[in-house]
Amino acid sequence: MIAPFRLALAELRRFRGRLPLAGLLFLLIVPTLYGSLYLWSNWDPYGKSGELPVAVVNEDRPVTVDGREVDAGAEFVRQLRAQRELGWRFTDDADAEDGLKSGRYLMIIRVPSDFSSKLSSPAVGSPERARLLIRLDDANGFIVSIIARTVESELQTQVNAAAYATYAEVALGGFEQVRRGLGEGARGAQQLADGAGELRSGARRLSDGLGTLSDGAGRLRTGSAEVSDGAQQLAGVVDTAAGAVTNGLDRLGGVSTVAGDAADAARQIASGTRSAADVSARIEQQVEALAQAVPDVADDPAYRQLQQLAQQAAQQSGQIATDTGEAAGRLQTLAQQAQTAAGQTDQLKAQVQSGRRQVDRLADGAKQVADGAAQLDDGLGTAAAGAERLPPGARKLDSGATRLADALSSAQARVPASDPSDRAEQADVLANPVQLSSSNAHPAHVYGRGLAPFFLSIALWVFGIVAYLMLRPVAGEALAASRLPALTVAAGGWLPAGLLGCAAALILYAVVDVGLGLDPVDVLGTIGLMLLAVLAFTALADLLRMAFGAVGDAAMLVLLVIQLGAAGGIYPIQTAPGALQAIHPFLPMTYLIEGFRVTISGGQDATLLRAVAVIAGMLVVCLALASYTVTRQRMWTIQRLKPDLEL
Repeated sequence: MIAPFRLALAELRRFRGRLPLAGLLFLLIVPTLYGSLYLWSNWDPYGKSGELPVAVVNEDRPVTVDGREVDAGAEFVRQLRAQRELGWRFTDDADAEDGLKSGRYLMIIRVPSDFSSKLSSPAVGSPERARLLIRLDDANGFIVSIIARTVESELQTQVNAAAYATYAEVALGGFEQVRRGLGEGARGAQQLADGAGELRSGARRLSDGLGTLSDGAGRLRTGSAEVSDGAQQLAGVVDTAAGAVTNGLDRLGGVSTVAGDAADAARQIASGTRSAADVSARIEQQVEALAQAVPDVADDPAYRQLQQLAQQAAQQSGQIATDTGEAAGRLQTLAQQAQTAAGQTDQLKAQVQSGRRQVDRLADGAKQVADGAAQLDDGLGTAAAGAERLPPGARKLDSGATRLADALSSAQARVPASDPSDRAEQADVLANPVQLSSSNAHPAHVYGRGLAPFFLSIALWVFGIVAYLMLRPVAGEALAASRLPALTVAAGGWLPAGLLGCAAALILYAVVDVGLGLDPVDVLGTIGLMLLAVLAFTALADLLRMAFGAVGDAAMLVLLVIQLGAAGGIYPIQTAPGALQAIHPFLPMTYLIEGFRVTISGGQDATLLRAVAVIAGMLVVCLALASYTVTRQRMWTIQRLKPDLEL
């Protein structure tokens, strides 16, 4: 066990003097230069995104919507000033374009002149999408494009949320108007229900009143018929008397007697027509009283027809009564004149003819009254039948209006009441209805901490490449000493690089932990894994250099390049080309990176144990193959004495 260390110490003693010692010191800081400088430059680039110069050009023109000015461009600029996620530079278009070309600005965000008008377009019924314009130039760095896409998504989210909040606030204000309208509708429906109740009572009174009118109209019809019959009889008597007067004026005694009889009959008819006129007048008064008692019936067509018939009957009955009275007076005068002035035959003849004509008109008028009374009776019967149907309809109207009032009141209760402050809060929730809550089981916190497994692995691998540019993979004198076992010789050639690598790994850890704040969750696990990795990588470098000489160094470099793309250190291996995914499981750096992720950020212990097993197995295999190589190299050949390529 001591012999390999003696061989290693002998190898290190070769480095005497300032320059050789400086070379060894350089070996010690090579991993630190690779690992710490890379991590330092990429430790927290997103934390300094506020220093990235981005030009913002606001060309928006405010618009007025519903009497309120909308200046979305100015509001957008105000939000950018408040956030400072990037280094916003608010400038004009000319300066922005010049700055993008020269590299002073990494991108341009332009707010077009129609930004406010398009954002407000839904309020005027023709919605249009508003636009924000972002200009890039990959000549200033492709990573800027990646950042720009992130910024673009965030800006669109913020603008959409603001627009949604505005639309939602307007919509909620409309709900409040709907609520007030439902309240007014409920009150109106209640008034309708109250009116329907009154209509129901009035319909019953109308039905009763029309029944009474129908009875009176029946009596009027009977009386009118009697008047008509009397008038016809009077006309026959008058015609007979007039014929007698005309044919025999000399028979004055007979005429006087007939005239007296006619006067008596006329007085009886006058009395009957006055009674009929009184009945017609009372019917007309009852019809008018019905309209006053039930105002809603005044617009009914049947009622208006009834009213016209009653008025016509009253007028005709009055006229007949007047004509009958006049006829009775004339007949009385005629009788007196016939008795007192039988000699005045011509005058008497004329008066007889006049009375005859008036009696004929009386007969015609009485017949019209009888016909009108019959029509009035029929009309009142129809109206009474219709009025009987009004109460059930009024009950249905009353019930329906009550249900309508209840439904509107219930609908109003379902629409929530809100004031402007409530609507603003509700609109904000509608604009951002989902709040994402994410958790990270093993957070890396900063970008550099997430990249540390990758850069630490590179630094330790690079040490294996550089170490054998100065150290010998195997000492020639030890190789020539056949008494030393091959494993001892192989270990003696590997230990100098392994020991220097362990020291370099400790320096690297101290710098990234103290200087950058690596702060792994498992300090001892991280240090132990770094020491194991540097021992395994130097063993592989020793084997390749011992077996292939300078070609072995090139092989180490090629393996490093392959592992940069196939080990999955930055992006998930699923995003790599298929060929790199195929070799991913066979690369040592794959497992070292997975192990570092567990010791630095946390994770499954099984992953760490697998990484330790793979790297430790690699170390054992490399030492075994190195022993086999030592055995073979103890047989000298011309190729070994004069290799084709030397470093």
